[in-house]
Amino acid sequence: MLLDRRYGLRRLILGALLVIAAVAVTSLTSGERGATTGIENLVDDVVFPLQAVAHRVAQSFASARSWFADINRLKAENEELKKRTSEIDSIKVQLDDALNENRRLRELAGFAERSPFAFIPADVVGRSTDNWFSTIVVGRGSLSGVEKNWPVLSSKGLLGRTIKVTARTSTVLLLLDTDSSAGVLVERSRDAGIVSGGRSDNLLKMTMFSRDADVREGDSVVTSGLGSIYPGGLLVGSVEKVEREEYGLIKSALVRPASDFGRIEEALIMRPPAGEKPR
Repeated sequence: MLLDRRYGLRRLILGALLVIAAVAVTSLTSGERGATTGIENLVDDVVFPLQAVAHRVAQSFASARSWFADINRLKAENEELKKRTSEIDSIKVQLDDALNENRRLRELAGFAERSPFAFIPADVVGRSTDNWFSTIVVGRGSLSGVEKNWPVLSSKGLLGRTIKVTARTSTVLLLLDTDSSAGVLVERSRDAGIVSGGRSDNLLKMTMFSRDADVREGDSVVTSGLGSIYPGGLLVGSVEKVEREEYGLIKSALVRPASDFGRIEEALIMRPPAGEKPR
């Protein structure tokens, strides 16, 4: 090991001496002349390869510095792109929400225009914590003219009725609640019955007044107008299954509501015709 170190030191010293000699010879012979000397040629043969190696090493270091600088720049650009992508995703979510709200409001407006009744539009501002399908709270109350037992609809069909009214809000009992019911007709056959809630599958049970009632799967069910709250002709839903109670004395059916009670965000409170006061 000691010999290797000494040998390496000698080579280093020899290389340095050659470089010094090359500089000295170049200085002495830098004047105008026709040909180089043998010493200069010897120095060129030894020094120029060393210079080439040194140049390549310097270029490698420069390339490495440039590579690291590019990596850092790319990292910064990547972080900026991630930030912009996140902002774009947030804007897209807001835009989609606005478009969906606009679509729902247009459907409500179209429904209100086609109906002969007057409506008060309202946003849903709360829901029952005990039963999601029992009640909702809408952001319209007595200051907007709302009263108790007014029908409430979505753009698809009947939702329920107001059961409590404050100055700025109203609580709506949904048709799916156990305590809710409405007089109805099978639109096709005009056979009458009553729909009621309280089922765990969120369907309505329709009990027909006649055991021979003509009711079929797919039939539309509308309000009959025979009660004191709901006017006739409001869409309730469609028949999903026809059943006959024990001994065949009562005919019933399961009705799938037209409204999606799990996704109510806006509603229409129906104002009764002048002179009518629901009880």
